[in-house]
Amino acid sequence: MSSKLPNITTVQKILENIETEDGKLNKKQVESLLKLKLGKEQMITLRDRDFILEVSGMINRFGFDTTLIYLKNSNKVQNREMIIKSSPAFQGARRRQFLEITKDLREKKITSYMKCPKCGQNTVSTISQQVRSGDEGMTDFHECWSCGFNWKN
Repeated sequence: MSSKLPNITTVQKILENIETEDGKLNKKQVESLLKLKLGKEQMITLRDRDFILEVSGMINRFGFDTTLIYLKNSNKVQNREMIIKSSPAFQGARRRQFLEITKDLREKKITSYMKCPKCGQNTVSTISQQVRSGDEGMTDFHECWSCGFNWKN
């Protein structure tokens, strides 16, 4: 009677099967990924298979050497999710999110009591700064958001 044991997948087997433009990862590359630590534990584990997929995607997009350097420098990050979110792969997404969040701020018109001497609009921002000695008054710097004209008084 022959009994078959289930085929157990290991992290090493998964890493050995990652396909890159140059073919599969070699033994040395797999070993270097297996040596990576996150705190005191191994960085790449079966408990977080999504992380393995993300690392695989980074290897395919940026190359093995760049990904390995990034992961080595990320060993002080507290969790795998933050390693992925701060990776170069998400840089464009973070930039788009920032631009989307700040869109309203960039488009908001300021209505001011002061009119621009150049275009006559009431979209003037004013900043007051102490630029002379303490016994002198503050200097007001004005900028028109409509035409970009700057002046002070």
